[in-house]
Amino acid sequence: MVACRWGIPFGWSAIDTTTMRSPWCALLTVPVVLTTSCAAPPLPAEAPPLVELLDPRIGTGGFAFGYGAGFFGAAVPHGLVKVGPDTTGTFGEVRFVHTSGHWSEDPTILCFSHTHLHGVGLPEGGAVALMPTTSFASERPRATDYQQTRVDEDVDAGGYRVRLQEEDILVELAATARTAHHRITFPDGTAHGSVVLDLARVIVEGEVSDARLEQVDDTSVRGQLFMEGSLSPPGGYTVFFVLVADSPFIVEASVDAGAAAALPVQGETVRAALHFGPRDTTSPVQLRVGLSLVDGDGAARNLATELPAFGHDDVVTDARDAWAAVLGRVRLFGGSDDDRVQFASALYRQFLMPSVLHDVDGRFVGPDGGVHVADGFRMMTDLSLWDTYRSVQPLYALVAKESARDVGKSLLAFTDIAGFVPLWTMATGDASVMIGAPGEVAIADALMRGALDVDDVLPTWPILRAAALDMEVEPAAGRQGRRDTVIYDELGYVPTTRRASVSSTLEYNIDDTALAHLAAALGAEEDAARLLDRAAGWQLLYDVDTGFLRGRDEAGAFRPLDGPFEPTDFGADYVEASAWQSTFPVDDVAGIEAVYGGRDGARAKLRELLTLTQEHWATVDTASELFGAAPLPFHWQGNEPSLHVCALPFDLGDRALGREYVEWVRATQYHSGVAGVPGNDDGGATSAWLIEAMLGLHPIAGSDAWVLGQPLFPRVEVDVDGGVLAITRDEGATAGDRVTFDGVVVDGPRIGHGALMGGGDLHFAAP
Repeated sequence: MVACRWGIPFGWSAIDTTTMRSPWCALLTVPVVLTTSCAAPPLPAEAPPLVELLDPRIGTGGFAFGYGAGFFGAAVPHGLVKVGPDTTGTFGEVRFVHTSGHWSEDPTILCFSHTHLHGVGLPEGGAVALMPTTSFASERPRATDYQQTRVDEDVDAGGYRVRLQEEDILVELAATARTAHHRITFPDGTAHGSVVLDLARVIVEGEVSDARLEQVDDTSVRGQLFMEGSLSPPGGYTVFFVLVADSPFIVEASVDAGAAAALPVQGETVRAALHFGPRDTTSPVQLRVGLSLVDGDGAARNLATELPAFGHDDVVTDARDAWAAVLGRVRLFGGSDDDRVQFASALYRQFLMPSVLHDVDGRFVGPDGGVHVADGFRMMTDLSLWDTYRSVQPLYALVAKESARDVGKSLLAFTDIAGFVPLWTMATGDASVMIGAPGEVAIADALMRGALDVDDVLPTWPILRAAALDMEVEPAAGRQGRRDTVIYDELGYVPTTRRASVSSTLEYNIDDTALAHLAAALGAEEDAARLLDRAAGWQLLYDVDTGFLRGRDEAGAFRPLDGPFEPTDFGADYVEASAWQSTFPVDDVAGIEAVYGGRDGARAKLRELLTLTQEHWATVDTASELFGAAPLPFHWQGNEPSLHVCALPFDLGDRALGREYVEWVRATQYHSGVAGVPGNDDGGATSAWLIEAMLGLHPIAGSDAWVLGQPLFPRVEVDVDGGVLAITRDEGATAGDRVTFDGVVVDGPRIGHGALMGGGDLHFAAP
């Protein structure tokens, strides 16, 4: 049943190491058939800046499996500091709506903290919590003792502001990459204006086991806390900080059992109230806070470099300018106001993660616990790789090449230091979350799309190769990186005696495919061939009797059934997926056709999936407050195993089905409300799909290819290496119409990344 991976339409076996593109994709850039395309509609005078359109509220709501988990607060692109409110409400701080610390439905702010993730499914962060109050009492030392109702809340690319209703305190937040600026305005006549600094407080299920606080002078303190959250690397990590105020304060500290203590103080629960005395609206308290994951001197240096003086409005302006510079590389012409808001907001969410790890002097703590220096690139962390390799990394290569380069170089640096490719980098280490070897796909993607050079990857290739192809020793239990290499290589699939036979096999297959592209680009043709042959192993799990992929044991027997097979169940053979959501692998068109009865059979399977999805959706009460309490059984746009499926009809030559599939998903699963992301955004992964769908470009992860979809806007301009890539669509163009690039018909469903980066006109023409 295993189809040959070397035939058409797969055709990826030989890589041109000069261009790092496959010959098949390169041919798409060669003039073949000259055509006369219809003129694009008249353009507006100018495209509105995306920074003025974005709405950070989108994706901060939803419930349980539909919770977007979006970060809400002040940040700059790829900032380590993401300062914002941690909230509570009807459900308390339950994890399924508080993994980012904030839920849009909560009325109450617990505190403001400085570290958050974006879109993730496990709670993490919330370090260095602050809360202003006019009513501090020593018997109530926690920041959360002064929780208040939020009103008059506003947030944009520049920063965040809110009024705390009960005590009428205005809080304004802004950020740089490693620092935060707070402006706290107390009401007139405040007798005791205080800010509670709570080093024991972190996001739900996190824990601080050790903290230290010392006073530098009458306007500043510094300290550190050692924390572990649900995504922390083994052993946790230390956050160092420096806090400087614009006016003197008196410190009232407590430690462990709440006992009063003089600074310096150290313990498990360190808290302090900074008393600023009487205040009024003409003399707000201003705070500058610098963070580092290296040491206290690094925190001070970060603060002195990035935020040397007070001036909240200036920080807001600088942050807004930073966002404008990133988002301004894309310009939208035409389309509805709502579509433009969704696009701008989704693009904004792409840069909330990953986070810069190193200090301003380049130093960072690596996975070995040692201090290293990032030279010539930004060392990134908080890489949700199992999610982001599918959509975010390719999008970076198109619209933010320096981000793609920095992610690629960060993964190479991590691998060189640790000796293995990480699964999910968090802070200074690897959270080791999820399955497969997604870091390999991300590295390959950066290389194939030109964000990395061959010389960048060559020194790390021996580690990559050994993890995938060295069969001498089975990796030890609990080891990071590839865990099932020997038995996977022997059987061609991961058996049911290991974790998630089907999902793990599918992941290793795309890992092998991507690594094969990389190997060929490095000149390791024999390794590439071996990897590509093995990457067809998913076909061995196809059960003819059920029509789905099912787990097999080491003897080749499918997992026994207790009754009729139900492809909507989330069983032991799958990770975060049902059998329906594990039907189609990434990037194996030839294999899909072989398994599902040719091209027509594969299309029919996709049509069945879409139809069942639509029929089920019609029975769901999406207006219910509990919508999202269960995962969706068929196509599940809110989770990553489904993201690539919408583009598959285009790859199979059925552009009409592809357009219907993509448009239905876009129209029903995304909107501009707080629940406008269909599930955990996972570092921007589900939002990246929306952007790519609107552009009419669907990435094949780990390669240089884009599948041609159907653009939403009449014209989009993207600044690329060679100038401007214009993606245009004739009025009335449908999914069955022809696509041209600079007047040349694109012969096939894909186009190479290198062609797009040269600039030009990708045109979707009407008849």
